[in-house]
Amino acid sequence: FFYLPDGKILRMLAIPHALGGLLFAYEDVTDRLALERSYNTLIAVQTETLDNLNEAVVVVGEDGRIKLSNPTFAAMWKLRQNLLDASSHVRDILDLCRSYFVGVDWEEFKRNFISQLQQRNLQQGRFERSDGSVLDWRMVPLPDGGTLVTYTDVTDSTVVERSLREKYE
Repeated sequence: FFYLPDGKILRMLAIPHALGGLLFAYEDVTDRLALERSYNTLIAVQTETLDNLNEAVVVVGEDGRIKLSNPTFAAMWKLRQNLLDASSHVRDILDLCRSYFVGVDWEEFKRNFISQLQQRNLQQGRFERSDGSVLDWRMVPLPDGGTLVTYTDVTDSTVVERSLREKYE
């Protein structure tokens, strides 16, 4: 590469010629390298942002496989991060979380969850896990056919709300 004083970057190719000698070709790669640098910066910013959210985030692809998740999701559901990096199917992840849903018809719950993922419309709700934590969830369809699912732990505010209601009553 040649870095020119005006900021341009040239790539030189030396090609042997059939009659002898060398043929030199120069290609201006300034825009391509700037675009690559910009893309890498954008990915790094998005990764840091996602990894430091208080919300648990998971993206489920059209095929039902986990495409992306953040460490908060793994911690909230007590999953090993390497399970989520291997593009596991959502059914497998649900089975690992079964202990949080005691007293429900598990197969029906799993079918309903997968059905909600496939409906491709904005949905939200709240549920209480068997460990006593209360989570707000939200499903958002993405343009690529996947679904973004977020979970927010609202246990503390729910406990305060319940105690205030009990006190009032």
